[in-house]
Amino acid sequence: MEQTRKLLESPIREGWFQEFHYELILTNGDPLSPQVKEDIVQRIAHRKREGGMPCFRTTTEESTRQNIESGIVNAYLFIENKDKTDRASCSIQIHNYCGLPGNKNKVWVFDLCRTYDKGKKGLISPTRVLFDWVQQYTWTETKQRSIYLMVDNTVKQEHDILVGVYQGYGFRVMQHEECSKQLKRTIMVRTRRVQGGTIRGGRKHMKKRKTYKKMKTMKKSHP
Repeated sequence: MEQTRKLLESPIREGWFQEFHYELILTNGDPLSPQVKEDIVQRIAHRKREGGMPCFRTTTEESTRQNIESGIVNAYLFIENKDKTDRASCSIQIHNYCGLPGNKNKVWVFDLCRTYDKGKKGLISPTRVLFDWVQQYTWTETKQRSIYLMVDNTVKQEHDILVGVYQGYGFRVMQHEECSKQLKRTIMVRTRRVQGGTIRGGRKHMKKRKTYKKMKTMKKSHP
């Protein structure tokens, strides 16, 4: 719990990681200002994939507000390339779903979506950078080497496609039938080895452009 508490009490983070700009907004500490809360709602609820389709049919302004108000989401993370044309974002939850091995709160990635300007899809995926950032930050702050996500298994075709995509980013399916049945989700985990204090595949240092304890518009501030 002490390691988890340290992660949650970290200051606002904004800077550069693997040539991508990142912004982490903590949502379960001091209350967010209405302006910052609404900014998160608009950025998350109105993301669109290639072809103009919403990232998630069930992610709306109202559902995003509810997630912030309920405290279920610990942070939102936004990753963007230096040209501001290709980006990925997610919510982060720190929770012990189903009492997975180790019986500790774990770092979960939810609401993941990549968006990019027409004809501006980058060669380096911001999704991969996002996973690397979460993995490195999780290790730095909690000394845990694994991050987790869930894939809805109610629609087999969509499920199988997403599982294949996440396997391409280094995730593997956890064989936890009871938990998967309970949540109607497939649990996936990505674990990395540590070399010299760095998660393999990441970088030793996240170059910070700004680190605040407070901003004018908010008291706390992904993924």
